[in-house]
Amino acid sequence: MAHVLIVDDDNEIRMTLRMLLEDAGHIVEEAASGQACLQLLRTTPSRMVVLLDLIMPVMNGLHVLEAIQAEPVALARHTYILMTADNRLMLTQAAPLLTALAVTLVRKPFDVDALLITVDHAAQRLT
Repeated sequence: MAHVLIVDDDNEIRMTLRMLLEDAGHIVEEAASGQACLQLLRTTPSRMVVLLDLIMPVMNGLHVLEAIQAEPVALARHTYILMTADNRLMLTQAAPLLTALAVTLVRKPFDVDALLITVDHAAQRLT
């Protein structure tokens, strides 16, 4: 069981992921924006697995990861999974950042079983 934060601007995706993860026994919180994600991560006492959408308005997933890299004491205690349909150029440019933060990449649409395994592996890195 892990504390999981779903960060996606799409309500339906957040709701679907919440049901899936709660059914698997995880404690789930949601954020609809990158800004809300960072605020929650800075204040939560829990170490979290963060499912982070790449493409969001105002502050996309890479902007969130850049903020995390800039605040390692407060934010690097969590582990991150970046979700994306396909944006190869952004991902290629962000490869050093993804490597530095040990970010796992999950492509949308995702296989439910594979996603649950990925979340479990990320949760193990928190211990």
